[in-house]
Amino acid sequence: AEDKGRKLLWQVDVGGGGSPVALTDSGASDDVAVSSDGDSLVFTRARMNSPAVLFRLGLGDRQLGELHDPNKAVLAELALPQPESVTVTGAGGTPVQMWILKPAGFDASKKNPLVFWVHGGPQGAWMDSWSYRWNPELWAAQGWVIAMPNPRGSTGFGQKFTDEISRDWGGKVYDDLMATLSWCEAQPWIDTNRMAAAGASY
Repeated sequence: AEDKGRKLLWQVDVGGGGSPVALTDSGASDDVAVSSDGDSLVFTRARMNSPAVLFRLGLGDRQLGELHDPNKAVLAELALPQPESVTVTGAGGTPVQMWILKPAGFDASKKNPLVFWVHGGPQGAWMDSWSYRWNPELWAAQGWVIAMPNPRGSTGFGQKFTDEISRDWGGKVYDDLMATLSWCEAQPWIDTNRMAAAGASY
C-alpha cells in the first residue's frame, strides 16, 4: 500500500486487531510472492534512481537481503541523484509532500532551471519509483531541477486527502500546487525566469 510517496509492504493481522506494520521503509515494492516454505517474501523494489531490484525478506527474522540487481553494472556508470522529499503548507494549512530531484553535479550557488510536474489521475501520486513513462532522472540529466508535488487528490496520504479533490476541481488542489511552486520559486538555486510545467491526464 502507498504511504507518503512510497509503496511499502505491510503486515496486517487477519483477525482485525492492531494496526498495520510496515515491513519496508523506502521505494516502491511490487510483485510479491511467498516462498514455498512460507518463511520469506520475495519481491521487487524500485526507487526513483533505480529500476526494479529483487529482494528477499525473512518473515521470522525480518532480515532484508538483495537477491538480484539486473542493472547493477549499468547503474555503476551513471550518476543518478537521490530524490529529496519536502513538505509544504497547502490549502487550509494541510501539509503537502513534494519530491525534488536535482541534476547530477548540482551547484546550489547557481540558478538552475525548473520543470514542475503535475501528475495525472488525479487520484494517483508521484512515487519514489522508477518509471519508464515519466522518468525524472532522464529529465534531470538534462540539467533541470524536477519538482513533483503530491497535492490534494493524491493517493497514499489518507482517504480524506484523496477525496478532497472530488467536487472541488481547481480548488484546494490548485492552491496546493501553487504553494509548492512558490516554495520552489523561493529557493535561491531556482531560476524563476526558466521554469516550465509538464504533466498528463488531469
